[in-house]
Amino acid sequence: MIGKEFRQRREKVELSQADVAVLLKLSRSTVMAMEASDNPVSPSIAVAMEHWFERRWRQRPLFGPVTLVYSDGPMFIGQGNYRVPMMQCEPFGTNAEAVARVCELYNRGAKFFNPLINSDGGHRIVLNSMEIAKAYERKLEGKPPLPSNWPPKVGDDL
Repeated sequence: MIGKEFRQRREKVELSQADVAVLLKLSRSTVMAMEASDNPVSPSIAVAMEHWFERRWRQRPLFGPVTLVYSDGPMFIGQGNYRVPMMQCEPFGTNAEAVARVCELYNRGAKFFNPLINSDGGHRIVLNSMEIAKAYERKLEGKPPLPSNWPPKVGDDL
């Protein structure tokens, strides 16, 4: 990817040069210089940008299909826990539906451990346990569990 392609990709996802600088921990002048250059962008910069974009794209509320995966008990044995937990997999059409199910399970006080939401037959994690916990906290605060804006702004956290 050369600078011009990098700029087109940045503009496509509606990020400013300042946003990209914050995301990639660069100065804005470095981003400007990369975009103005005909030289290839550093592979590590290109990979970081693609990773950020793809991951956040998959975290949209309407992204799907996805699978909610969790266990019905702690994933370790010891300290009185000698039962092997069972993994549960529940398919959903969208992230919003899967997160709604998570909220339902938390509210019921169900035995619910180590949740994650994945896609592509389990090959890509969409939301990890920490991000799911943050989504539930947002719901408790009366906010949408998943940010509905796309593209997410720098500083938007799940």
